[in-house]
Amino acid sequence: MKSFLTCLLMLMAAVVVAQTKINVTLDHADAMYNCNEQAIFTVTVLNGDQLHKEGKASIRLSNDGLTTISTKEVDLAAENPFTVMGTMEKPGILSLDVDVAAQPKRLHKVYGAAFEPLKIQPGAPEPEDFLNFWFEEFKKYRDLPEPELTPLPRLTNDKVEGFKVAFAAPAGKIYGFLTVPKAPGKYPAIVSVPGAGPSATEAPRLEDFVYLVMNVHTYDPDIPGKTSKESYNELNKEGMYMYKNIPDREKTYFHHGIIGIYSAVVWLSLQEKVARGCIGYHGSSQGGAFGFILGANPLICAYVCNVPAMCDHLGYKQGRLAGWPQFCRQMKNSPEIEAMAQYYDAMNFAAHFRKDVPVRVIVGLADRTCSPSSVYAAYNRIPSSDKQIINEIGMGHEVWPSYHKQIAWMKGYLKNRMKELQAEEQRNKPKQDEINCVNRLKQMCLAMVMFTMDNQDVMPVTDGWRKAVLPYTGAKTEDFFSCPATGKPYQYIRQAIALSKIKEPNRVILFYEDFGNHDGKVAIAFVDGHVTSYSVDGCETIEELSEHHKLLLKAVEK
Repeated sequence: MKSFLTCLLMLMAAVVVAQTKINVTLDHADAMYNCNEQAIFTVTVLNGDQLHKEGKASIRLSNDGLTTISTKEVDLAAENPFTVMGTMEKPGILSLDVDVAAQPKRLHKVYGAAFEPLKIQPGAPEPEDFLNFWFEEFKKYRDLPEPELTPLPRLTNDKVEGFKVAFAAPAGKIYGFLTVPKAPGKYPAIVSVPGAGPSATEAPRLEDFVYLVMNVHTYDPDIPGKTSKESYNELNKEGMYMYKNIPDREKTYFHHGIIGIYSAVVWLSLQEKVARGCIGYHGSSQGGAFGFILGANPLICAYVCNVPAMCDHLGYKQGRLAGWPQFCRQMKNSPEIEAMAQYYDAMNFAAHFRKDVPVRVIVGLADRTCSPSSVYAAYNRIPSSDKQIINEIGMGHEVWPSYHKQIAWMKGYLKNRMKELQAEEQRNKPKQDEINCVNRLKQMCLAMVMFTMDNQDVMPVTDGWRKAVLPYTGAKTEDFFSCPATGKPYQYIRQAIALSKIKEPNRVILFYEDFGNHDGKVAIAFVDGHVTSYSVDGCETIEELSEHHKLLLKAVEK
């Protein structure tokens, strides 16, 4: 038996070694070229570690997988390795396809060379009413019900609480998964949308981030006894989801996802444990597209988008391959589909990123699902001064380590941003506390005026004045008459004269706060309704302060 197993393992090893593969390199290591410059591809077909000398290789050069530029066949017995040369007159991606008949199956390899890709232009201009259309759609659904949160024990541990979340959307609910650190405090947050396919069924459980993973589908992915894959198959029984209801731009499948996920981001920003201004986004393919779609959202402060889909739907007009899901190809480039597709083109959303937000994009130069020219057409429209694109030479529609590296960068960025914002908040806190205090005193003055209007111009007596004035404040409790920052009650100096008869009301004190509340200053409200902060200057009582600043504690009749 042992001898048999040894022979079997040796045979398996021999089969592995004998596998045929295609290697491609370019004469420019970075795969970047100027227009009209020759790119030289070197192709090597290997059988194990030996050159493959049987059969032929079919070669095709194209404009990023669509329009053929040239074709030829190479006799591998005569040429291996061999070179293929080509160029492009306009900015774009020169794409090489190599096909080799080999055992156990035919081999296919794609490789790309980029010609001045930062100059690639959109296949069609953005519709003039693009922004207006989406503003109106968001307005239409701005009063959606609050989301439903269901605790999930399987996503909960001693450090993190997990939930299933369901958000209302135009075509029903969309579902996601939320994880929140249990420890007290505020945390940066990350939003992510998965790639095409079945809905995700969990979110990462991190001790230092709030994490929200949102699906685009309307089915519940967490039904007991039913897998997300089974629900996904039911969804696609009569046709793939991404093509449902096209070309109706208000019912296209992604419409509800865009509305619902925007709402989810707004909701997340309001949660108690989410640090202000510290939400990041990452996604790949379909998820990368949603990064572009959310680009104008002011609540997100950093983006990482890997091989983003849904870009440059009309790129075929320039002879190049559009990005997934290639709406126009599905309806044979009809005018109706062309008109709809532009409102769901991530490239048009990308043009409305904020100008200072950091954006990191990863493109596969051998990607035939989300073509590199479509990604570049979108990237080039991003107005941010802090954007970078990572060219992955030879990468198809995949996730390489660069994506995880950029996510790690984003996490570090969010943590540093949170520290900076919290430090700034602490620096500004004394000033902000003083502003809040002044505003509260102004509100109290207004309430006092309203009270006197209902009480023959007479102010309330000292005892019970808070209860008497409270109905005129709109507040529910007498805590309203305390400093918003310190919680200490304001002091009231009753003036036993009709309000309208007080002489020099701009000098007569009505309310004041306790000493030492706001960095050596005391906020004082006067009978005429104005409020001023005065430096204490060594004074310890309101009497000393009023004398020092020539203010009046007692009113005199006109």
